[in-house]
Amino acid sequence: MPVIKQFGGLDNVNAPTEYGLERLAVAKNVDITAAGKLVRRRGRQRLHAMVIDAAVDCDNGTMLMQSGRDLYRLSKSLNPTLIRGSLQPSGLLSATKVNHQVFWSNGVDTGVLNDNGSAEPLGIRVPALPAASAVFGHMPPGRYQYTMTYQRADGTESGAPVAGLLDIQDGGILVESPANAPSDAVFQNLYLTNANGTTLYLACTVNVGMAMEYKGDTLDLVTPLRTQFCGPPPAFSTACHFRGRMYYAFGNVLWASMPHNYQLVDYTNGYIQLPESITLLAVVDNGIYIATETETGFCSGDDIEAFTYAQVLDYGAIPGTARQVDAASVSDEASGKAALWASLRGAVAGFSGGIAKNLTDRVYAYPAAKAGCAVLREQGGQRHFLASLQDTSQPYNARQIPMLVNVALPPLEVVGSA
Repeated sequence: MPVIKQFGGLDNVNAPTEYGLERLAVAKNVDITAAGKLVRRRGRQRLHAMVIDAAVDCDNGTMLMQSGRDLYRLSKSLNPTLIRGSLQPSGLLSATKVNHQVFWSNGVDTGVLNDNGSAEPLGIRVPALPAASAVFGHMPPGRYQYTMTYQRADGTESGAPVAGLLDIQDGGILVESPANAPSDAVFQNLYLTNANGTTLYLACTVNVGMAMEYKGDTLDLVTPLRTQFCGPPPAFSTACHFRGRMYYAFGNVLWASMPHNYQLVDYTNGYIQLPESITLLAVVDNGIYIATETETGFCSGDDIEAFTYAQVLDYGAIPGTARQVDAASVSDEASGKAALWASLRGAVAGFSGGIAKNLTDRVYAYPAAKAGCAVLREQGGQRHFLASLQDTSQPYNARQIPMLVNVALPPLEVVGSA
């Protein structure tokens, strides 16, 4: 009788008459070992009866999930903890961990999750410019510009609105406190120019809710304002961290945060605009892969102001599927960091220098999908790249295999090994 010694994996592109018994047309509930043996996939057990609309793996151990209007954190113990409620319903969830914080967005709402379990908004709302009046003091007569910012207890500062003008003859300025300050704001900072000047400097800091007043001679105005025209990051579809900045994708624009200030974006500078909406960002040692629905490019350089963009693939990527790995785990000839992601034409590995390789080209193509979630798994001496896709349809150039076409996936569940 014939003996099948090993399988080469799943093939949904070529006809079985082309590959015979070397590959599989359908592989359901099975794993393939490093030696090419076929084994039954381990069972699973429902741990929580929860409908999950979107999920994202933050750091290969912590997962965020949105169920209805609630955001949960799933720890390594597989116990979900409610992080925030009253969200807008969404099938998209993106998160990036930097140091001890996770920056997340569902495309509408945003936030920051700290390692200690506390949560906070992503950025601080820019205040509306309050009214000001002249009072007695020692300021030289002239026309002054003034503006203000909010500040958290940890020093995080908001952007500043467009400055107002006030003519001062009697030497002082009184600025009212804005109404409805953000709940996380602790201080208010007043900024002023010198008489008839243009550069704004810190004049005073007071508690939220207090009026701001300055009556000095302006000689002590030495700390310039650095956050004018800045604001909180947008409700991003995907984000990444690269060399001291966060990069946030919103529509077809990639916005850079201020250097080492990840919760503030200068909306007058520091951005890249692409012809189509950005679907994926993936970081390697010397640049960022940036994909749309129809192409994948590589931004090389140290900073957004010095980036050079070059197309590396003439097809895009499936949102939510990027994972960072050691390059040596993908290729014996590579080192440093690499990235894996799912595309309409297969699994892609991106290496330093903009070298991208399709690992399953002409063998396996992922279904077209609106979004997905990817994780890395080590099992049986192998490293697995797992992708769960939403709203799938026919893969590019794939054969019409009924089990792979128009698959109606059930809602995601929190499960564990049986």
